[in-house]
Amino acid sequence: MVRTGELAGLSEMLASLIESNLRDRLAGSTILGGKRKRVLITAHDLDVHVLVTIGESYAEIEERFDPRPHLWIYTDSGTLMELPAMQLMGGLPDLRHPTGRAATKLIVSGRLKVRGVLRIGLLSKIQRLLNVV
Repeated sequence: MVRTGELAGLSEMLASLIESNLRDRLAGSTILGGKRKRVLITAHDLDVHVLVTIGESYAEIEERFDPRPHLWIYTDSGTLMELPAMQLMGGLPDLRHPTGRAATKLIVSGRLKVRGVLRIGLLSKIQRLLNVV
């Protein structure tokens, strides 16, 4: 279940993608289990902040800034669109795959910043929620 407030543009697209994945691909998975966690996704070129709160049985999408998220993904909108296709292994870029190597290059170059990296399980969850495969 995805709960959303007033959304437009990027936040609406992310909410639709998460809702579709939870309904079709991730139905019955334990991806929503565990304690409540907040993931802030910032597309700096659009000046948009999307807060994804993952709870026990819901995912909530809001278009707002949170100063203390558990995980913060900061990038441009183009890189954000590439994030779901990036291969991860244990929540980190998988260097055996071209998309994992590309993710590592983005991080090293500073085009993709992830704060809260110690929460690699949460990064893996959000990547699965946004996956378009």
